Amino acid sequence: MTAIGLLSSLQTLLVAVQNNPHIMEIIEQDCGNLCAVILQHGVLDVYEEAFVILSQLTLNSISPFMWQLFPLLYQCFCDDGFDYFVDMVPAVHNFITIDPPAFLSNPANMQTVYDMCTKILENENCGEDAQSHACKVLEVMVLQCKDTVSQLLPRIIKTVLERVTKTVKMKLCRSMCLQVVIAALYVNPIGVIEVLEKLTMPPTGEPVCSQFFSQWFKQADCVRGVHNRKIGILGLVSVLGRCAGPLPAYLAACAHEIVPAFLALFSGLEKAYQTKASVDSEDDAVEEAEEEDLEIEEDELESDEDDYDEDDAAYVENLAKMARIWDSFPKQLTPFVFFLFSSFRQVVI
Repeated sequence: MTAIGLLSSLQTLLVAVQNNPHIMEIIEQDCGNLCAVILQHGVLDVYEEAFVILSQLTLNSISPFMWQLFPLLYQCFCDDGFDYFVDMVPAVHNFITIDPPAFLSNPANMQTVYDMCTKILENENCGEDAQSHACKVLEVMVLQCKDTVSQLLPRIIKTVLERVTKTVKMKLCRSMCLQVVIAALYVNPIGVIEVLEKLTMPPTGEPVCSQFFSQWFKQADCVRGVHNRKIGILGLVSVLGRCAGPLPAYLAACAHEIVPAFLALFSGLEKAYQTKASVDSEDDAVEEAEEEDLEIEEDELESDEDDYDEDDAAYVENLAKMARIWDSFPKQLTPFVFFLFSSFRQVVI
């Protein structure tokens, strides 16, 4: 419990300073070393907290030091962190999206992400929630690394479609599997269609290609979210844009479903944007109301002459002292993190 409390304090600190690059730079190495100690010693009780800290440290930028922890994250997954994959996903997502050039500078990084997701999708004892997260990570990698992911696309498509052919209890899991292929079609339609035409459905041996498009079009009205609908529209446009003449056989078999699929996606996208705008306007209204309440409170305080007298001089002096401490906060920050680090080692090591 003490270790969890220390890490929770560190998480709170990181939330408070995450928009200050100078302070983040000061504490990054200490916090990263702390996470490394947890992962290297297999302290399972605080894995969740460690992964949250890693995601916070990689939220806005990823330094060369933090890139050194990425292989450690994978090693932890292989050793004893398999059950904590969902907790790892935010950090893995950051490593892929925050600095794509650095991620792609090492070809092993894409293979690492693929291996992690594949192990989750191929494990029958793994929950469908974790498998849905694995599909999302694969989709993100396909979209972020579209110029270099081509070599992995055949294996990625085969993996997610094999999962669809097995028992799927959650609609979300099936939808996320299909979403990976749709994203791949948007990125490389010709290459993906070639892969789909070569795959067959076990045990019947029926071609996967026509079955996939039929399933996709039928579920178009079940797609949720702005992102998924946009990728669906872009993927479909990308596929149809390659049809210079008559529709190929895999599309001709479900040609009557293409237009309804388009309409469902566009209609759903419009409603999603309207919902988002409504939520944003409600948030703005709440903020305005809070600001008005604050102004009223300030006016009341200013009009009350008894709120401050000579006895409050000590309080004002204390506030000034706290302000001076805050001004020197970056200098005091590293010792504080070092204190947390030392305390944590005494608790769990």
